[in-house]
Amino acid sequence: AHLLQFCNNFKDPGVQHYGRGSLFSQIRDEMDDIFCGLPAPKRTETGATIDMSVFHNASA
Repeated sequence: AHLLQFCNNFKDPGVQHYGRGSLFSQIRDEMDDIFCGLPAPKRTETGATIDMSVFHNASA
């Protein structure tokens, strides 16, 4: 992003000064509103526990 002077991430403060146009700012603000309005991801079920003893085989 810095090499091309391109604002590729509207949340990263390091590249904010690359997107200065009014159209870019308008679209960025609209996308930020949409992003902030998304619901938080739901927690998924945890998988089965892994028996670590299979990785500590002394006979191998």
